[in-house]
Amino acid sequence: MPVIRWIMNHLVIVFVTVLVVAGLVYQDEIKNELVQLDVMDTESTQVVSASTAPTAPTPSKVLSDAAEADAPPAPAQMPTNLTASAPTPTTQAPPAPDEATAPAAVASAAPMPTQPARPQSPAEQVAKNKAAFEQAQAKARQMQADSEARRKAAYEKAQVQAEKAQANAREAQAAAQAKMKKAQEEAQARYKAAYEKSQAQMAQAPQTQAQAQAQALEARNKAMAEYQARQQEAQAQAKAQAEKRAQEWAAAQAAAQERAKANYEKYQAQRVQMSQQQPQHMQQRAPQMAPQQNHNAANVKLDPAVMEQWTAARTAFWQRDLNKAEELYKTLAASTDIADVTGELGNVYFMQRRYKDAADMYYETGLRLLAGDTPMAAGSVMGTLYRLDPNKANELRAKMQELHAAAMAKAAAEHQAMAPVPAPSNANTAN
Repeated sequence: MPVIRWIMNHLVIVFVTVLVVAGLVYQDEIKNELVQLDVMDTESTQVVSASTAPTAPTPSKVLSDAAEADAPPAPAQMPTNLTASAPTPTTQAPPAPDEATAPAAVASAAPMPTQPARPQSPAEQVAKNKAAFEQAQAKARQMQADSEARRKAAYEKAQVQAEKAQANAREAQAAAQAKMKKAQEEAQARYKAAYEKSQAQMAQAPQTQAQAQAQALEARNKAMAEYQARQQEAQAQAKAQAEKRAQEWAAAQAAAQERAKANYEKYQAQRVQMSQQQPQHMQQRAPQMAPQQNHNAANVKLDPAVMEQWTAARTAFWQRDLNKAEELYKTLAASTDIADVTGELGNVYFMQRRYKDAADMYYETGLRLLAGDTPMAAGSVMGTLYRLDPNKANELRAKMQELHAAAMAKAAAEHQAMAPVPAPSNANTAN
């Protein structure tokens, strides 16, 4: 979600920047289009007389104004609306009673005649567009900085909330410990009070020594029984919590196993697909490996005993009968050289937390893969093997590098052998 929000913020910034730049670059064209569509009026430069009220424009005046607006201004001539060619005033209607003082106000607010704006040169237009683009870029950078600041503030707020939650958890744990300690102290205090009460009763009423000892022993036993009951209750609660955590851990392990199973099946499907899509030129370079590969494939596919035992071992593993699965996989590993058998046996050892045996089986799996038709698949066990036994992982990596170097040298030799012999030069032929 933070990545999507960041992308959306930058898309909005870019879109706004494009709109601002387009508006600044094409503002004159947009204004002319709006004027032609009668959506926007042109700026008026007419001088308002202080003695007459404004009159409604006639059609001839509108046409002359439009012609003057479209015609380019002369370099050494005053605006045409200030010369004698201005339109003659028409008959005016009498002003309304409440607008008698309007002409004076209009005359006082009338603008002075200004010279028409000089058309901008291409260099000035480019400079103006560049300034507008830089301003838009500055606004975009400011918006991006604000977005980064808000994101940073949100991240810091989340960090503070996380620290606050941790502090609350620590306080809750401390409160629970204090509560347990207080309960123990209260139990001891009750036991002490009962003992002191029994001693006081013995002192107040004359009793025999045997009766006093019996009462003290009874009070002591009662206090101990209460203390033990509370201890047992606390132990039962702790046991229930431990069982709950164990169940949660078992559920998490089961989910992880399901994911591992799905990944393993996906890996097997990919291996089958890769083996089916093997290029023809690789078979031509290594024809001596084809009979042995076909023979091994025939043994794996056509031996029903091996397939039946392998299926039984997998069934026992997924039913969590790890001891039976171990026995079946060990027998199967001794009778066949399939790399997947030792890999699955390593998974059984890993589930039993026998990490040394699991590392040995993963190492054996890597060796079998190096000796098979897919040596590069040995890298699939490197990550787990490195966590369990770094030394064996380094050994397997060294063997993979040696095999890769040998394959590269062999390919280079074959390529050199297949290269054409260069023809003798003319100078050598002449000699």
